[in-house]
Amino acid sequence: MDRVLSLDRRRPEPGGFSLLECLVALLILVGSVLGVLRLVLAHQAVLVDAEAWAQGEPDYYLAPVTDGHERTLGRPARLSAVPPVPLPPSADPVQTVTILEVVLGLDPPTASATVRVEAP
Repeated sequence: MDRVLSLDRRRPEPGGFSLLECLVALLILVGSVLGVLRLVLAHQAVLVDAEAWAQGEPDYYLAPVTDGHERTLGRPARLSAVPPVPLPPSADPVQTVTILEVVLGLDPPTASATVRVEAP
């Protein structure tokens, strides 16, 4: 019997975490969730700006100038939101256009190109 009593009197082992350890783990978890939330909100703001930029402008086409005075002054083409009517193919090319460089800008949305125009 003495042996059974001695087993019951032994010191109990700690059975869990202390309150301080739980608070530290909770602070780390809250900080991580807040960090992820800030990243998600920043990503949503970027997506909204990108969608607004992409839907704000129509597609532009290069259309040949039909006014004789503008051609005389050297304007080779104009920008149009409506696609131009395709011209019938000609036997001899009037001019050869080579695109050398295209520069695109996002804020404000711009596009410019450097081209070389050669007469045959």
